[in-house]
Amino acid sequence: MDDVKKSTIRLTHWIDHNLDHLKGYAEMAQILEKEGVVEAAQQIRNGMGLIEEANAAFVKALAL
Repeated sequence: MDDVKKSTIRLTHWIDHNLDHLKGYAEMAQILEKEGVVEAAQQIRNGMGLIEEANAAFVKALAL
């Protein structure tokens, strides 16, 4: 298997892996909000946005 194919497989894995983590982060943010720890929940959501940006970049890389 060549390096380009390996990179495609790895990028696909990272995208899926990040999506799985985003679900857990969203659950934690929701729990913290319910507990009144709103600022921490917002920081988690900010981090989620960064991960979503990374995934978008990975998707663009795959397209190339």
